[in-house]
Amino acid sequence: MLRSVPGIDPVVTATLLADLPERGTLGRKALAAVVVGVAQLAGERGRRATPMRTAFCQRLRAAGKPAKVCLTACMHTVLTIVNAMVRDGRPWAPRTPAA
Repeated sequence: MLRSVPGIDPVVTATLLADLPERGTLGRKALAAVVVGVAQLAGERGRRATPMRTAFCQRLRAAGKPAKVCLTACMHTVLTIVNAMVRDGRPWAPRTPAA
C-alpha cells in the first residue's frame, strides 16, 4: 500500500514500517509530533518529486517561505496522507479536480 504513493521507494517503505509503528493510529497533530528522519543520499536530489508536491512547494516559496520550511511541509503532507491510507486501508488515489 505504501509503495503505491508516488515517490515512496522501498527504502522509505521499510523505514516507515520499522520506525513508525504508530502509523494509521495517530491523528494529524500527533503525527506531526513524531520525529521521522529523512535524508537524501548523494545523487537523489529531485528524483522523488511529484507534480503535486512540486506545485505545493512552489506555492509556499511564492509566499516567501524558506526552502527548508517547504521541504518540512511536504514531508508532513506525505506522512499525513500515508497515515490516513493505512488507517483507512486504502491505496494511493491521486486527487482529481473538483467538478
